[in-house]
Amino acid sequence: MARDKLFFLVASGWELVRFAALFAILTVRPDGPTPAALSVTALWFGSAQLALVGAFVMVGLYPDRYAVYLPLLRLAKFISIGPAVLLIVTGLPAVVTTAAAVLDLVRLLTPIVIAGVDSILFLFLLSYRIGDDAPPVQRPQEE
Repeated sequence: MARDKLFFLVASGWELVRFAALFAILTVRPDGPTPAALSVTALWFGSAQLALVGAFVMVGLYPDRYAVYLPLLRLAKFISIGPAVLLIVTGLPAVVTTAAAVLDLVRLLTPIVIAGVDSILFLFLLSYRIGDDAPPVQRPQEE
């Protein structure tokens, strides 16, 4: 049980890192400051991802009480893999210059790393069960 708790707490930390990495990819530009509208839009669309941080923490600390969040976490992880795969397939627009070569490499590798970690988390969430030793549900008897 302690390993499960640790997994969910690490997964919540991953969601914070994931949010920060995607926000940085969208808003950090080597050629100058990012327009405020782009930063606000990225925060607006990405802020829902931060709700997963709380859900992972609650399932990790109180698995019996918040077991209903598990399907939500599975769905969110499944949906979050799609944009990363799309970025990998289409490629991130990168400005190729000598000074920005490292930044371009980071911008291109980040979706691959995120898709890999999200896939591992998704597979674990699919296999994870809460309360396997619970008694079966009693159905009313037909008269």
